[in-house]
Amino acid sequence: TNLLAFSNSSGNIQAGDQYDEGLYSMASEQGQEDAFTTITDLSKISSLSVSEAEIIQNFEYLEIPVIMRYRVVDRKVGFNVIGGMSTNFLVGRDAYFQLEGEKEFLGITQNLKTVNYSSVIGVGLDYAITSKLNLNFEPTFRYYLNSVNTLSVLRSHPYSLGFYTGLRYSF
Repeated sequence: TNLLAFSNSSGNIQAGDQYDEGLYSMASEQGQEDAFTTITDLSKISSLSVSEAEIIQNFEYLEIPVIMRYRVVDRKVGFNVIGGMSTNFLVGRDAYFQLEGEKEFLGITQNLKTVNYSSVIGVGLDYAITSKLNLNFEPTFRYYLNSVNTLSVLRSHPYSLGFYTGLRYSF
């Protein structure tokens, strides 16, 4: 069986015969017929330039946060400090191959931990529209405390910066 394998700091991406055919047809449409034969012929795979092809990994987590907000300023425009932790359960780990705007499913990323923990820190601004209705804006930073992969050599600690807005109604 042909097997394509790619390693990076997030884990190993593996695709078997069922995915090779789709990649081969994409490569042949772009004039790269010899790019995907077997993993043992690395010179052919490396003939694709970085600008022509890319591997996209999507990690999906179900997050269960425990977040505290401390109100520093309690006026018409309020200010909050936000902090906490989240437990993240892995629910998706698909990898895709993209060549010249076409995206094909490649396989899955292996060696990922199924449970990860992340820290949450941020600030919150809110504007009291009425006594019960507030407009909120919360820039928040999240950082994974443990590596998302199980390989001891590779360490990957994803982080994100989010800007959350909304309306809050208190009753």
